[in-house]
Amino acid sequence: MQEPVLLRRPGVWLAAGLLALVALACDPARVGSDATADSDAAVGRADAPDASASFDAAELPESPDATLEDAPDAADAPPEAEPLFAVGTNPFGVSSPAQFEALTDGGPLEVQLGSQGAWMVVLAVRTAGILSGKLDLEARLWVGGVDAGGVIRTGLQPVPGGDGYVYLYSLPLIVDGPEIAGSAANLVVDATGSGGGEAHASLELELTGGR
Repeated sequence: MQEPVLLRRPGVWLAAGLLALVALACDPARVGSDATADSDAAVGRADAPDASASFDAAELPESPDATLEDAPDAADAPPEAEPLFAVGTNPFGVSSPAQFEALTDGGPLEVQLGSQGAWMVVLAVRTAGILSGKLDLEARLWVGGVDAGGVIRTGLQPVPGGDGYVYLYSLPLIVDGPEIAGSAANLVVDATGSGGGEAHASLELELTGGR
């Protein structure tokens, strides 16, 4: 029996194989699917987050709780005053630190007529760091060694002045009469705090007014 012509010619088989490879390479369906798969893989590699990546805490937004906007301004707090007990005077009926005038040795103290017809001198107190709580106060005026008038007040509530001190205002001390004006006088003031503390002041003054 005679073999087919194709089987006896190896070059024919080689040519057929090459044609088959060319056909596969030109198959649009296979080329598209392979390209799509390669593209998808590339996109996936570009878009996927790196699980090993680390974040710098400094790049994170600051929490609102870390701000100090609600902290009290230190400038709003009253200044801390040195311990003090000062006796002074003020226009009667006026309650203001700006109107407090400290009495000093050799300085004046006015004798004035009160609204109810009595002659008096008007006292005030500025204090800090010595007395606490409500104040009991006794003041007495001496003229020529003679008691010319006095006042005793208890349970007085000092008023904060916003300057580190507390104040007592408009304390009338009734005196004998206008005739003591022009005389030298000794004013003695003692105070105690309901929460503790004692204070004492003694001043040599010149009495004015009386008219």
